[in-house]
Amino acid sequence: MSNKRALVSCTVLSLQDSCFVYPCCKGCLSRLSQESKRAICGRCGFTCDLQNTDYRYRLSFKVSRNQDIFGVTVFGGCLNPFFGITAGGLQRCVLKHLQIFNILNKHFC
Repeated sequence: MSNKRALVSCTVLSLQDSCFVYPCCKGCLSRLSQESKRAICGRCGFTCDLQNTDYRYRLSFKVSRNQDIFGVTVFGGCLNPFFGITAGGLQRCVLKHLQIFNILNKHFC
């Protein structure tokens, strides 16, 4: 994994993927897959219970600079200030609101 950083001045044309939070491995930060009630890393073999899963930000953009159009992906904690919350905190907040919505939907529909 590269620790190289670059400041790029460009225009964002679009967000490439609406899934901007993903469950990540605590060891290698790869995306975890879900099997039964466990999360498993296909890269390094790490496993954990689903409720103990960490989350990480991943934003993919299509951007333009001068006459060029290219893709840029931004990962990890550098996005915490942008969202004002960690990826895990945002995931818990979304799940909590979905649970409330589902409860209200059952009672009023």
